Amino acid sequence: MSDYEKNKNKRQIFIKLVGWWKKISWREDSAGRLILLLIFMFGFLYLTQVNATATKGFIIRDLEKKLETSKNNNLALELDVRNLQSVGGLQDKVAILGMVPVKNIEYLSSQSGVVAMR
Repeated sequence: MSDYEKNKNKRQIFIKLVGWWKKISWREDSAGRLILLLIFMFGFLYLTQVNATATKGFIIRDLEKKLETSKNNNLALELDVRNLQSVGGLQDKVAILGMVPVKNIEYLSSQSGVVAMR
């Protein structure tokens, strides 16, 4: 199909649309105006809703990515806490800090009843 035939077909479709448009008597046929107005109004509302839904979908996807990242960070931190609280980790810290074990432990008793007062 040549370009001329394509343009001819487009012109014919346009002429049909214009003919339909002219058939509506805008002053006498208020129902036609109302129908056309409703079509445009619902089309606009549909487009705005589709746009809002797509936007919220992107926001939800970003939040899900952040949640996954936070979960991974939380797991890594929990592993670090467990390693630092383990007996082996505490013994390593004791050795690094140069602490020595206590041989004689003396506890204070509070049975005397003497208390410091102001």
